[in-house]
Amino acid sequence: MEEGNIVLIAATVENPFFYVNSALLSRSQVFELKHLTIEDIMKIMENALSDPERGLGKMNILTDEDALVHMARMSDGDGRKALSALEIAALTTQPDADGAIR
Repeated sequence: MEEGNIVLIAATVENPFFYVNSALLSRSQVFELKHLTIEDIMKIMENALSDPERGLGKMNILTDEDALVHMARMSDGDGRKALSALEIAALTTQPDADGAIR
């Protein structure tokens, strides 16, 4: 590790300062990733719904605010879970007579 020959990428739910060897830890960078807030996840989903290039913006999706809040809460602070739920909902819901996905 000191010479840069080894790159270690790891994730843990435990505190690495207690469970990783101190010699290894002193030569490492530790990043703590925190849960996103419901507001953050709502922004992510709203961006996905409006972005025609990288999101669902090309689809005619009409959302209910309560449904988005529910998805944000159920995602447990993980934006990927919320986006996956949103995508699954959009792709598996049949459009109504007006062509809108609700």
